[in-house]
Amino acid sequence: MTVPSRPDRRQQLAELRRQIRALDLGETDPAASPAKPAETVPPCDAARIGADPLQLAPGLHEVCPAGYLDTPAALAVQAGLMATHLAAAGRERPVLWVRRAMGTGQDFGRPYPPALAQWGLDPARLILVETGSETDTLWTLEEGLKTGAVVIGETGPSARYDLVATRRLDQAARRAGALALVLRPHEGLAPSAALSRWRIAARPSPARAWIGARGLPGLGEPRFHAALERVRGGPPQEYEIEWKHASFHVLEPAPLADRPAPAKRDTGRNTGPHTRPASPAAARFGPALAGQLIRLTG
Repeated sequence: MTVPSRPDRRQQLAELRRQIRALDLGETDPAASPAKPAETVPPCDAARIGADPLQLAPGLHEVCPAGYLDTPAALAVQAGLMATHLAAAGRERPVLWVRRAMGTGQDFGRPYPPALAQWGLDPARLILVETGSETDTLWTLEEGLKTGAVVIGETGPSARYDLVATRRLDQAARRAGALALVLRPHEGLAPSAALSRWRIAARPSPARAWIGARGLPGLGEPRFHAALERVRGGPPQEYEIEWKHASFHVLEPAPLADRPAPAKRDTGRNTGPHTRPASPAAARFGPALAGQLIRLTG
């Protein structure tokens, strides 16, 4: 949906709430569901839930590419983390994707619905909002969290994305029990109040065992290097992760040749990495992202 040029801000917010409510509750009448009373911000001493390194706690988290050409990999990990969060929560919530319209550093196009479905995000439950300014981007992210959606944001090199703005986003996300994932540029990062910051780099995929007609192996599962360079409640760490069977897996080194592997993992050979699922996420498929586009041009 395209909002007319320079609309009233209240009209924009009403339209955004209407679409989120329609996805979340299957309703079209905004008056059908009364507004929930304001809740206090729950304390947050850790950025992750349990021992799973990829199970993020509600709040604001940042994803950065290791280099400019790693931006598609960072966007893919961003989508996978959101799908993992929604599957673990056991509740389908609308996903609000907010980005600048033809913004600086966004040379990789819009989110592609078939790819989102393969990464566990149902395109039918996603609303894409394109804004005309940095102020509109931050405003839409905060209002979306207050309305009940989980959000994915692309800020680009924004001077307004500072400690005050990120603290507001983090508090809005924690108050709603929602996840807010914001993609930041690969360099020139200012301090923020995010619970964690991940730096993502693409890694070569392993070759499949299947050999094609020309003698070349098939492409393996997508792999990434995920450096947790800043985290509340824990030290920085690094992981090699793989997207397989609609969930992230943390790759673990194979047992050393002179040390027996544990009985439950003894397969009779010591080649290739072992994996463990990061979460029981399942893929969700849906129709194309048609008609759910909002442009904020105020």
